[in-house]
This record gives sequence, C-alpha cells and structure tokens, in this order.
Amino acid sequence: MKLLDKKYYNLEPNAENLKDSFILGLAWKKTDSFIRNYNWYANLLELDRCTFNISDEVLSWSNTIKNEGYIKGYIELIPAPKSARWFVKEGKWTQEKKEHRLRPLADISIREQTFATAVTMCIADSLETKQRDCSMNNSDYSEHIKNKVYNYGNRLLCDWESDNARFRWGGSEFYRKFSTDYKNFLQRPISIGREIHQKVSEIDDVFIVSLDLTNFYGCIKKDLLIRKLKEIASEHHDIEYGETDEFWELIKNILDWEWSEESLSLLKKLNITTSDITGLPQGLASAGALANAYLVKFDEKLGTKLNTKINDSTIMLHDYCRYVDDIRLVISGESLSSKDIKRSVRFFIQGILNETLEQKWDGVSSKPEQYLEVNDDKTNILPLSELDNASSLANRVNEIQKEIGASSVPERNGLDNNIPALQQLLLTQEDDPLGDTESLFPGLNCDKSIKIESVRSFSAHRLETSLIKKSKLISPDETIQFENESILVAKHLVEAWLKDPSVMVIFRKALAIKPAYFSYSTILNIIFERVKKNRDKFDKYIMIYLLSDIFRSVVDIYRSLRKDQLSDYQKLIGEVSVVAQKLLTCRLLPSYAYQQAHFFLAVVNKPYMTNSKSTSAITKLRSVLVKKNLDSLESSDGYLFELSAQISNEYKSNAAFLLSHSEQKNTVDSIIEKFAFRGGLFWNSIWDELVRTQDKVRIDKFRWAIPKQTSRPNGNEHYLSTVISFEDNPFKFEHALLKLGIALVESIDGKNKTSWNNVGNQRSPHEIKIKLTAGSWSKLWRPDSTISCELDAKESKSKDPRYLSPKWLANKSLGSFDEQKIYWICSILRSAALGNLDFTQRNDLSFDSTKYSGIRSQWYKRSIGMLHKPESIVGPYATISDWFANLIQHGLQWPGFSSSYLEEKDILAIENLNGFRSCLNERLTELNRLICTSSDVPTIPTVVRRPELSSNLFRIVTVQQLFPKDNHFTASDPELNHPEIRWKHRDHLAEVCKLTEQTLSAKLRAESKQQKSTADLIVFSELAVHPNDEDILRSLAFRTKAIIFAGFVFTDHNGNTVNKARWIIPDSSESGVQWRIRDQGKYHMTLSELNLNIKGYRPVQHLVSIEGNSEGPFKLTGAICYDATDIKLAADLRDLTDMFVISAYNQDVNTFDNMASALQWHMFQHIVIANTGEYGGSTMQAPYKERHNKLISHAHGTKQIAISTADIDLAAFRRKVKKYKATKTQPAGFARNH
Repeated sequence: MKLLDKKYYNLEPNAENLKDSFILGLAWKKTDSFIRNYNWYANLLELDRCTFNISDEVLSWSNTIKNEGYIKGYIELIPAPKSARWFVKEGKWTQEKKEHRLRPLADISIREQTFATAVTMCIADSLETKQRDCSMNNSDYSEHIKNKVYNYGNRLLCDWESDNARFRWGGSEFYRKFSTDYKNFLQRPISIGREIHQKVSEIDDVFIVSLDLTNFYGCIKKDLLIRKLKEIASEHHDIEYGETDEFWELIKNILDWEWSEESLSLLKKLNITTSDITGLPQGLASAGALANAYLVKFDEKLGTKLNTKINDSTIMLHDYCRYVDDIRLVISGESLSSKDIKRSVRFFIQGILNETLEQKWDGVSSKPEQYLEVNDDKTNILPLSELDNASSLANRVNEIQKEIGASSVPERNGLDNNIPALQQLLLTQEDDPLGDTESLFPGLNCDKSIKIESVRSFSAHRLETSLIKKSKLISPDETIQFENESILVAKHLVEAWLKDPSVMVIFRKALAIKPAYFSYSTILNIIFERVKKNRDKFDKYIMIYLLSDIFRSVVDIYRSLRKDQLSDYQKLIGEVSVVAQKLLTCRLLPSYAYQQAHFFLAVVNKPYMTNSKSTSAITKLRSVLVKKNLDSLESSDGYLFELSAQISNEYKSNAAFLLSHSEQKNTVDSIIEKFAFRGGLFWNSIWDELVRTQDKVRIDKFRWAIPKQTSRPNGNEHYLSTVISFEDNPFKFEHALLKLGIALVESIDGKNKTSWNNVGNQRSPHEIKIKLTAGSWSKLWRPDSTISCELDAKESKSKDPRYLSPKWLANKSLGSFDEQKIYWICSILRSAALGNLDFTQRNDLSFDSTKYSGIRSQWYKRSIGMLHKPESIVGPYATISDWFANLIQHGLQWPGFSSSYLEEKDILAIENLNGFRSCLNERLTELNRLICTSSDVPTIPTVVRRPELSSNLFRIVTVQQLFPKDNHFTASDPELNHPEIRWKHRDHLAEVCKLTEQTLSAKLRAESKQQKSTADLIVFSELAVHPNDEDILRSLAFRTKAIIFAGFVFTDHNGNTVNKARWIIPDSSESGVQWRIRDQGKYHMTLSELNLNIKGYRPVQHLVSIEGNSEGPFKLTGAICYDATDIKLAADLRDLTDMFVISAYNQDVNTFDNMASALQWHMFQHIVIANTGEYGGSTMQAPYKERHNKLISHAHGTKQIAISTADIDLAAFRRKVKKYKATKTQPAGFARNH
C-alpha cells in the first residue's frame, strides 16, 4: 500500500515540484548535510539557524516562489590557492610569482543551494539512467563497457530497476561513495589493459593515457547545460518540453547566480577571469551531478570510438572512462612514442569536445571564453606494465588501505609497518622531481596515475587514523616512544604541507595528531604578519585563506575532543585565539575572514569584540553569551540560546535567560514552541524553569511536550503516555506493540469505535487510555496478557501538534482515510516502543553537551528521515524485530521514501486498514508460536540473507583467546576498565582477529574457492570483548563477511552490571555497510558472578534465521555459558533451531563436553561451544550416527589460542529425502519444521 500522494511517487521536471515545501525540505536535508561535510568555509551559524527554523523556512521559500517567482540572492567569493610548489628562499616561505593562482570558491546561501538541489532531484532519474549503472554488483569492467558505462565521478546514489535509475531523493545522502567509485575508475583501465594485452600482437604495446580538462566547472555554459538537461529529461520521460515550460524557465533563474559587489571588486583586484566564475560555482552541492549532464554526449560520442583507430592513426582505442574532469584511455599500437600518442590523443579528444559542446577555436585568434580544452601539462602516457604491478602507486595505496584502512583489523604489527610507509608516500611522491624528465630520458617517466594532492591527502588521513588506532594498543612503558613518533609524523605532515599549502587537510591532520608541536606558533605568526602587512595581494589572500581554514580546523578538532583530551589542546587553542583576536583588529579584510575568527572564538568560549563586518548572528550570539538582553529578539533567534548553552555548558542559566525576555512574550512563546518540537537537553531545561517559576500558562500551553518522567504501574488503567514512562516499558516488546496496534485499530474501526477526526491533530499518547484486561504490565508480551484501548472522549483532537496527519498522505480509500489512520497508528506504535512522546526520536544517539555541537536536528527534519532499526528504537537488546521496524517504516512514509525494497511480502500486501489489522494478528500468532514457554522468555527472529549458501555448506569458526583471564575480574573493576588491562586486552583481541582473518583466507586459497565470504559465523567465548573494542569485531566481520557471536565483558545496563553476548550482522552494499546488532542477555548467574554483583538480564531469546539455501531457512540461536545448562531453554529451542551456539567461560571442560554430547542428541542439532583459551575445550558436535562424525571439532589443552573451522550441513537433522551422513534416531516428540 502506497500511503503517499501520487505526485510524490517519482520526481519529474515539473515546476510544481520546485514549489512544494516537502520537496524543498528534502532538498534542504541533502544540501545541509553536504555543506557541513565538504564546505569548510560555510557559515555554520546560518546553517544552525536554518535547521532550527526549518519548517518555517521551507514554507517561506515555497510561498515566495509561488507568489513572487524565484528571487536570486548574492553569492560570496572565497579566493583559494591552487596547487603549486612552495619553497623557502632567502628566509621567506614562498612560491614562484607565475604560480600565483587563485581559484574562486563560492559561498552560496542555504536557500539558493537548496533550490539547485531540488532541480537536481527532478532530473536525477533521467540523468543517472542516461549514464547507466556504475556499480560493480554482479558485474565486471568488461560488462561496464558492454553497458556503455563511462563516468564514475559524482554519481548520484540510486536504486536500479532493470536499466532505470531511481534516485534516493527522500534520504540525506547525495552522491555515491567517493572511495568506491574512484577506486573503480583507477582500476578499470588496468583491468581492461590486462585483457587487451592478452589479445593484441606481441609487437603491440598497451598504454594508459591520463588526461585532465582545464577549468572544467568554470567552462560550463549554463544555457547549453540547460538545453542538455532538457534533452536528457525529454528522452527519459518521452515528453517534448515547450520553449516556455515553467520548470525550465525557473531553472534559468535558479542557475543564474550573481556575485556580491564585494566579491566582484575582489575578483577584479585578483585578476580572476570571467570564465572562472561564469560556469557552475565551486561549492555548489549539486554542481557535480549537473556537470555530468554537460559531458553526457561527450561520453557517448567517445564511447562509439572504442575498438577503432584514433583519427586514422596506428593507435587503437580500447576503452575510455572518466571521473569528473579526469579521463583515462586504454590504447595499443606498435612502436608508439609518447610524443606521438600525446599529440594524436589531444587532437582527438579536443575534436570531440568541440563537437559535443558546440565550441570552436582556430588556435590562432583569441580564445573564446568558457572554452573547455585538454590540459596539456597534465596529459600523461604510461605503459601498462608500469601500472599493472605490485609496486605501482595505485597498488601501493590499495595495499596500505587494505592493511590499515577503516575496515581493517587494527592490529599492532600492521600499523607499525605501514605508518613509516605512509610517511614515505607523503614526502617522496612528486610529479617530476628532476623537471622535464621525459624529454631527455624517454620512458623514464614518473607514475602519475593518482594526483599528488590526492596521494598526500590519503597519506595524511591514514596517518591520523593509524596513530589513533595505535594509541589504544600501546603499553604505559611505550608512552614516550609513541609521543616521539607522533611528533615526527606531525613534523612530516607540516613539511609536506609547506610544499603545497593548498592541501589544507594535511595541516589539519598535523594539528590533530600533535597539537603542542612547537612550529605551529611560528607558522601562525608568519601567516598573520603576511595578512596584516603585505603588498603582494595574491600572497595576502592566500594567507587569509590559510588562516581562515586554520580557525575552522581547530573548531572541528575542538568539537571532537573528549574531556580527557582537552588539556593537550589548550596551548594550541590559546595560540590560535590570540591570532584570531588580533585579526579582528585588522581593517579591510574580507568578510569571511572575520566570520571564521568570530566563530572560532565563540565556539572555544574566548572573548571577542564585534565590528562593522560582524554578522548579525555573531553579534547576537555574543550578547547571549554575556547575558545581555536582545532588544530585537526574533522568533528565528531561538537557536542562539541553545548554542550559548552548549558553548558554556550552562543549560539552566541560558534557559532562564531566554525566558527573562518577558517584554517580548509572543516571540518567546514562538521560540519555546520550536524547542518543544526539537526536544533534547535544552528543552528539558526550559521545562524545568517553567516549573520552577510556576508559569502555569506556559506549562498548560506546552504540556504536550512534557519531558519524560519515570513512573511505576498503579492499577490496571493508565494513559499510554504514563505506561511508556514506566521504569520497565512493557511496550518495548514486539508482542505487546502488536497487541497495542490491534487495539488501536479496534478503537477507530471496531464495534466501539470512536469517530475519526478527518482534519487536524490526531490523538497522542496523552489521550489514549490503556486498560490491562488480563495478565500483568511486566509480562505484557505473554499470550495470556491482554489489553484494550480507548480514545479519550473529552478530546476530539489532540493538543499535541506532532500528531497532525501530514499533508503528503494520499486518500485513495474511498473516503475512509485509511492512509492517515495507518500513519497515526504507526506513529503511536513507534512512540510506545521508544518510550517517548515524540515518535520521531531515536534511542541510540548521544551528544557531548559540554561544548558546541550545533543544531543538527529538528522535529520537521526527523519526520522526513526517521531511522527505523530495532537498535535505534529499543536499543541493542532488539526486543523488536526487523519485520516490525519495516512495518513502522512502511506506515510512516514520507515523500521520496520507497518501501519497494522490503522483503516482507505480508507488509507489502497491506491494502487498507483491515489488511493492516490482519497483518498484525498473523504476526502476533507467529511470535506467540515462537515463545520459549518453559523458560518464560519471548523469542525475536532476525532474518539474514546469504545467497552464497546456495552452493556452499555453512562455515563456522570458533575462536579461543587467552585474554582476559579469570583473575582480571575483580569487585572493583568487573568491567575491565583499568588502563593496564585495557591496552593488553585490545592488543590481544586485535592479534587474534587478524590471525582469524589470515587463517580463513589461507583456507579459502588452499581450497581455490571463489566466495564473497570466508566464513558464515565466527563464535568467540564469553567475556571475550570489551564494548570499546567492538570496532575490531566489526572489521573482522567486514573482511570475512561473517556473522559474529561474541561474549562481551560485564557492562552497565540501566544501572545494573550485566553479562551479554552480541550478534554482529553485517549487511554490505556499495553505499556502505549497515550493521545489525542483537544483544543476547544472560539470565542465570554463577556464584563468581553473584560475588561480583552481576545481575541476570535476558529480555528476549534471539533467533537468527539464515536464508539462501534451498533447504533453508536455517535457524541459529545462542546462549551464554551457564544459561546453556538450563534444560527448559534447551527444550524450548529444540524444535525452533538448527544450531545452538554457546559462548563459554568455563573451567569444568569435561562437564561441558558431556553437556554438548547430551544436548546434540536431545536438541537433535549442531552444538557449538567457544570457550576461553585459558581453559580450552571449544567444541563442535552433532548427533550423527558414526562416532567419527559426531565430534566435528575439539580444541584440547589449556592456555591455548585455537581457531577451528568446520563446514556444517545445517539441514542434516530435518532432511526427509536425502541423507549425506547417517544420523542418530530422532528423540521422542521431535517436530522441527521450518
């Protein structure tokens, strides 16, 4: 059932879409995320203001374009240095004057950025379909050539249905992952070249040609771009757009930017040419996608030339691909010289550019403006042999990435080996250190397959992350050596940055790695003096740019610091503060320099003075910080009070200060309402202040958003708002939520139904009475516990504006308003599961409230982007399933949302409210069937799809490690947080995980198998992993594509110390890895655990259902050590599962061996036990008839690291037709049937 109005199914080039407030809201969401991540110079205060007021903002933008048309604003110039070689000469850090080049970055307002993004959203499907699917899912590069895939740069994130793209315009992500697509772009010519080398004559050589286009974005002619967009859209939608079609007329205005007077004056002053600023602005979020449209015909034309000779020469063109303005060709020929190749290729490519871009130049007369041409200086010809080898630059980068990248196991040996390699890569890689080497020594050219600035940025980033990883693995005795290494790395980073300061990321990483490095103050003073006194205008503006970037860099570093790190950065913050304060005394600097200095000082809570160039926001923020009343307080200023609270860590005083503006009551009320919608710590402080001052009028007015106040059951009837605030929320269980959903349907569609309010607000949990008709609140999940629901008759509609039916919903159900009803029920269900009146919130986020974090969320934004994962709703114990989360997601649709990817056919089959009710009833029946009745615990299923199992057995791995040991757990430190233990524990876990990865890889290679995963399940012992070391397990899961079940050390849960194991389930795609987390609690405590005051907590029994094999699904479940001895649990699970996995920390190995032998027959399934290496005895057993088949694996001996693997036939003990190994007779009453 599609709940959305039909106009939101697919976005097309329609003027109404550019006027729709919801579409503009979604465009803003993408734009805001992009700007915050990529435009360092953006005005964060303006972004925070817009986020806080976003519902008002998009409505205002929509009304303005409807009533007055599109009104253009001004964009501001940020002159940025281009990449150049710098050096020290005669005591001055400088560059050659001929290399004094600046590029114009554009600071574009969030409103104008949003409209440009909305334009991109409307043409995204047609544009991406035209460029074809560039993902590597089930395809290779040869398949890409066949499918005419040429461009990998700035591709939009899409789903594909056959050959048609569906842009994910309802989400916050814009583009596909750079790392994935750029890697594919680099690897494609090598892969294709390798194939060509096998086919061509032995006397032919294969080359890869690298080309670059000069000033690509600046040379894009906007009128031609719009014509090309129109042609692409016309072809895709099979519509002939008229000359005066309103959508295309609006685009002309939206893409026609105007620079401010200050910017125009600066452009003239710095000799920045018109062609640099008349194309697409650098800094526009949608520029990458729009620029692709400009070269679509170029791509297609060049694609038709494959497997032909270039301009009748002897050079054969085999492949072409592009990443933005970076081009790669694969060619071959006999006895070709680099000079001949370069000349022929340049003429060939330029000819196609001229033809497809309608441009001409005879090469003699003055060059036309916006003439896009090949950059001769950046054209490189490399023999395939120089790239297709292990020592090539691309392969070296790939190997380093593989060893210590974000997804690698952070193991000490790999870090120690690669940190020096990264420093060498950072310092030695230069384009041509000898000068024009090729002209004198043909063939002795440098590897230029990756741009030098890209290599340096990669090295800097990996050095920072590698040192962070290493810092968690060093012993106290190594602290001094590690400090010395950090200083050396910072020194090398600064040295590399000084060679080309345009790559500011290198300097940022140096600041982050070693903030107390002595050279920073010298660099800051040199830069400031050249800002203050400099006759060279180019050099001055380069220094202004560098200094502004440093201000913002330190802000970003400061925001990411933990409390224990602040002291290390105080010296750096102090030095930068002094420079910022001095800069504010300088005259005649550009506005963005003052803006960044002001913002830096505000964030680090240092005093600053405002001047004529101070923005209104920074002036007002200063007044709020010093508690000076705002005479001209506006409704949109509310965000400043929360920012002041974040900066000063004084929430109560800032809330009181806001309320002290008593002479502006209406404005304050408007601000309070926005905070009531936003929620969070500052809203809680406002509410506390209203209660303290007994402001009864406002308390009554905003009671709908009252912060959660924990309560306890007191009788059998409560309002839902009270029930979900119980200390132990009974609606955290899916079973109880299904009952609530059924009761809500009955309340509006049953015999005693309450009239439905077709307009206005629907009832919130404050107006819904829940009556417990049987059973108990604490066991509401049980089948014998029942509830009824009654909507408060006193209120025909809710006072809570959050429960207003959104206008994007359809009403196709013949006036029954089923779409609105389902949306309302799902919002109530999500609220109940969360234990929060605001159904858009999450339970898995935490923010540092002690320093500036900005305004990143607001109710409106959350309502068009809720994350529906069990972990985000009820926490990692996941007392609801993916099925239920998907049901809620299906019911709470927003524009741009698509539920077509859902696998749950019963959810997709819902057609109306009655079908919704039937779906809930059927699901409840199924969950009741799965309940572990004897052990009195509900079971929650999790479906995992592993298509690789279609032709493979299930590979399981048990891992025995030696750390931690029994004597490490003490009453004073049961959670193993002592520093002396922590580093050893993490170091050992990393080594064992790396060993596991290598063991599995070696096994796969020995078997010569081509599988996507090296294992299906990896099991660790009880208490094996500290929660802070989960990243190591995730890396192992990512590398092996395996599910992991691992015992965690004792950890806090709601004030109690508990024992748990965690299922870590990776779902990989080209857009990244999504993780599913399922915590399996332990109920029965051993004597040693009781002595440590560990509490039993097992809210649910998780059941992992593996699909992918024709004999499946296969059901797995897990238990922690002592729980496995509970015969009631074994009896409950016997007919539900195919494998019982046990994480153990057990000294009595013989008893557990006997238990496994008994369980494998009584449960009639595989039993897997992973014990600690301190005691050994990890085993895998199954009830086969022959003795040698029963014991699949056993790790004998104590104090042993052991990694055991086995390929298991999970269907063996319920297979009716075909038997592979003889099994024992089934136990009496066995009735497993999946």
